[in-house]
Amino acid sequence: MITNKGTIVFSHYKRLEKRHGPDKSIGILQRIIDTLDQENLLKPEISNKLVSERSLQIYKDIINDYNSGFNPNS
Repeated sequence: MITNKGTIVFSHYKRLEKRHGPDKSIGILQRIIDTLDQENLLKPEISNKLVSERSLQIYKDIINDYNSGFNPNS
């Protein structure tokens, strides 16, 4: 979904956009990138596989938050 340089795979974004709509998708991706950055995973020496696996886990956590009624904007 996201590489170690913080770039987003376009096909993954389009799939996310279809599932959640454009506004929510951008918010989700921003939260994923912010979390990866805070965990210092957006570095060239970190493997793309590790970053991709972690971004998927963060995505699942975000969806669980939304499903439980958590609103990150409040």
